[in-house]
Amino acid sequence: MGVLCEELVNMSGPVETWISSRTADRGFCRRCGSSIWHRSKLMKQPALGLGLFDDQEGRQMVRQIFTNEPPRHYNFGSAVPGFTGWGTLWAFLCGRLPK
Repeated sequence: MGVLCEELVNMSGPVETWISSRTADRGFCRRCGSSIWHRSKLMKQPALGLGLFDDQEGRQMVRQIFTNEPPRHYNFGSAVPGFTGWGTLWAFLCGRLPK
């Protein structure tokens, strides 16, 4: 799960970037390997890992992505919009993923 950033985020410390695919990169801690972000090459802002935030009160899930490929232990129900893998990519490219 990630939190989309509205503003440019500056990172400091032992942060490394890994080009994970042709379409995205990921940030991680060089010391412990913890995931920090996922960023599409089409966007300037990353989705930061939800576990980075101490105060998670008031956060709400607004969408599910890649709903046709979830791990077996995921079950968020259908209270928020869900997109299949291709639906996620299509909605993103068309600028129609809900915020």
